[in-house]
Amino acid sequence: MYRVLGIAPTPFFSDRGCHVRILEEAHALQALGHQVTICAYHLGRDPAGLVVHRIPRIPWYSKLDAGPSWHKYYIDMLLTVRALLSGLRDKPDIVHAHLHEGVFIGYFVSRILDVPLVFDLQGSLIGEMLAHEFIADRGLFFRLNRFLETMTTQMADVILASSVGAASYLREDPDFNAKKVHVVPEGIDVAMYEKCQDRGRIRQSLGIPGDAPVCVYLGLLYPYQGIDTLVRAAPDAFAASPDLHFLIVGFPNEAHYARMADQTGFGPRFHFVGRVNYEDLPSYLVAGDLAVTPKDSRTEANSKIYNFMAAGLPVVAYDTPTNHSILRELGTYVPRGDDRAFARAIGELARDRDRMSTVGLAARERAREFSWLDVGRRIIAVYDEVIQARE
Repeated sequence: MYRVLGIAPTPFFSDRGCHVRILEEAHALQALGHQVTICAYHLGRDPAGLVVHRIPRIPWYSKLDAGPSWHKYYIDMLLTVRALLSGLRDKPDIVHAHLHEGVFIGYFVSRILDVPLVFDLQGSLIGEMLAHEFIADRGLFFRLNRFLETMTTQMADVILASSVGAASYLREDPDFNAKKVHVVPEGIDVAMYEKCQDRGRIRQSLGIPGDAPVCVYLGLLYPYQGIDTLVRAAPDAFAASPDLHFLIVGFPNEAHYARMADQTGFGPRFHFVGRVNYEDLPSYLVAGDLAVTPKDSRTEANSKIYNFMAAGLPVVAYDTPTNHSILRELGTYVPRGDDRAFARAIGELARDRDRMSTVGLAARERAREFSWLDVGRRIIAVYDEVIQARE
């Protein structure tokens, strides 16, 4: 049995992508007989069956959504103390750090405890900062953070890349030891979706006709996720499928995007449901007929696709290595940067009910290949390797 100290510099648990990976990895490791403790910020829900050690409450900090913040610099100092105290008490066999900030904290803690450090990488630090317009793509601050990003990859004993895109991003650096990278993709619990029978109830509650094709978007409502592109280009989708509706699951900024949808003239066809608890997510996804992921990123994972597949939804996505590695021949791919073609692809798929049904069933079967227990086994294999290398 391994004792694992997880470091999550985030308001865990907050019903979004990277939090789901942290949660489900921990549950999988526990199911395989290992002990996991997570150190996190003061915010977030305490998941059932998981021990979470938190920093002291900070009354003025309440950010639950993704993205950088100046507050994180001092909050992460508190998290370092919290993690070190937990480590000295629990004496872990390994430190499992999530996100780049977690690696800085984990490096300090793992060296004091003299145990290996595993970096669970979900994307580029610089890419996230640029996407959130936290920094400009030039200048001293950009170069400083690029240096810090490179440094974090060197600090870890081994890196778990959540996508082929993230792994490729690392391997393109000639100074980086590519042997340190193991691709460990996301998982999904298909059973959560198979037992869900809420399709009609959700549609009725939102006023969506029972026979209308529904395209689901799941994710944070930020420009870098492609939601702006989706809303602006939607008239092309409606031109191809006049009875189409969009079901938008995510937060924040719902009111802003609802206004943007109104400006297209198709506001009533957009249904914004806001934040949905992770446990309730299947009820909303099974209400759809197809799904869309308009995020155009070369380095980040795209975990929402696994949920779409488990719900039996065919997916329209940009043509990226990460999307291909998950969907393979089942994806409806659009060239990167062609926003109007993306919208037309949604409309054309929405009016082809036979194709939606056939691809959706195949997607659900494909989703069975990505169980969280298999993810846990891959992680344990990496733990074995890195611990044996130290002996």
